[in-house]
Amino acid sequence: MVEMERKFKGIWIPAEIWLSDEINMQQKAMLGEIDSYKVYFASNAHLAEKMSLSVPRVKALLSDLRGKGWIKQKEIRKGQLTVKRTIWINKNKLLGIENDTNSIDGIENDTN
Repeated sequence: MVEMERKFKGIWIPAEIWLSDEINMQQKAMLGEIDSYKVYFASNAHLAEKMSLSVPRVKALLSDLRGKGWIKQKEIRKGQLTVKRTIWINKNKLLGIENDTNSIDGIENDTN
């Protein structure tokens, strides 16, 4: 696994996340974990281990956070295989901006 750049000093959870009634405590902690990296591209299994959760639970939490607009995700695939997934906090959600038209969110396929 490629090392992600991180200067770990604890988890900071912005007030907008902490005070949100839209998400639960596991999701708030997950957002804090994701946001503590410059670029987050760990697997669901890695995130599950870090948070003491099951992989299916991590998938469900990430799916819900994407659906609510808290995170953005980009996947690079070779056929059916995801070779890299990047996740980041949707900063516009923190700022209360509903329509985020300038972000990347999707899948890139490598057909080679």
